[in-house]
Amino acid sequence: GGGGPSSLGVALPRVVVLGACHSLEAGQTFVDAGCPHVVAIASEAKVLDDDAALFARHFLFALFQGQSVRDAFERARGAVASSASPRLAPISNPAVFGASAAAPDSRRAAESAKFVLLPEDAAHDERPMANLPEGELHELHPLPAQEPPTVPTPFVGRALELQALVRTLGRRRQAEVRLLTLWGERGVGKTALAKAVAAHLWRRRLLDDGVAFVELAEVRTEAAALGGLGEALDMEFNKWKDVSRALQRWQGLVVLDGMDELLESAPAAAERLVVALLAASQLQVLATSVRPLSAAIGGGGVPAEHPVHLP
Repeated sequence: GGGGPSSLGVALPRVVVLGACHSLEAGQTFVDAGCPHVVAIASEAKVLDDDAALFARHFLFALFQGQSVRDAFERARGAVASSASPRLAPISNPAVFGASAAAPDSRRAAESAKFVLLPEDAAHDERPMANLPEGELHELHPLPAQEPPTVPTPFVGRALELQALVRTLGRRRQAEVRLLTLWGERGVGKTALAKAVAAHLWRRRLLDDGVAFVELAEVRTEAAALGGLGEALDMEFNKWKDVSRALQRWQGLVVLDGMDELLESAPAAAERLVVALLAASQLQVLATSVRPLSAAIGGGGVPAEHPVHLP
């Protein structure tokens, strides 16, 4: 429910959840403005996206079950503390979270302690969702049906690259990038990063039709490439013209992962694959290979490629 008006005359929410790292100061700003219940991250702490999402899911679910803000907060912190995830964010000052925070058995508890409920001296016994009318829940913005593959865990060390790729693929109008090639030596993590980019865009509902992840690591022929694309999209293609025709209004991301075998064995087929996809005007392509596609195919056959080197 809505809160009282702020000093600017704008109605404030009664509950605010800030899942960003070091958001305690921003949370205090909401409290100072009159918001009675604010969740933030301790100023000394970094929190992983997975833990922030896990906390938010349990916290909001508990609120919608009619629990108090305090009970929902403790339930969500408990979910983070008991999570089986092996991933841990660094703690810059373990003393802030207790002397045993650096011990392996208490690190999950330390992760949960990074979530702070403000004002800290308040009871937070309000049940903001207790009086909601009963009825069927409808999600206004459901996740796209075409889901990307699971991102391998732990996925660490490529946060800056992930952010840059998401920004690049998010460009629109004249600056839009329709073909991005992530290239680099074998084993540097191109596939994992491509999956992470796809998952990031999918979870945030930035792709209306989702993600088609095409595994091409062992594909060497045109027929196999056409079949792999059809399998990823759950469609049947007999020729390349079928691709652009079927996907003309498809608004999503096609990931062509591991194009090296196809580029070496049948470069013309690789070119036709990319050209057929880009002929469908509303989708984007993210490819991975050891070289930019334009360098591997040659002859200027790859239109408007945006190569990104992954060292």
